[in-house]
Amino acid sequence: MYLGEKIKSYRIENKLTQKEIGNMVGLSRSAIAELESGRTKGTLSLADKLSTTTHKPLTYWTGSNDVRENYSLFDGLSVFIDALIDTDAITSDGKIKDEKDKAIIISILEKELKIKMQNNNKK
Repeated sequence: MYLGEKIKSYRIENKLTQKEIGNMVGLSRSAIAELESGRTKGTLSLADKLSTTTHKPLTYWTGSNDVRENYSLFDGLSVFIDALIDTDAITSDGKIKDEKDKAIIISILEKELKIKMQNNNKK
């Protein structure tokens, strides 16, 4: 199921209009309609906003293959960096605060690189 389908499903399940869910994430009613119809694709940033506003995990919104196929690497990186800033894991000049945070960040990157390499080998 793609992001637009998940938005529609969530919206109907929670008795929300396209305008209401759009207001929750800063999009117009027509932008939600475009997403739901599949005419436009969502972004990881949108999935992150949906996660925050609906209190559903990010994986709820990005749980299918559409994450790897349709989201920009830099979009995902931007969400990751925002999370580092929000959790105070990095200093204002962009340095990682401590070795524990550095180890976690490297571990995440290594796992993502492994998945990326496996996907590239399948092509």
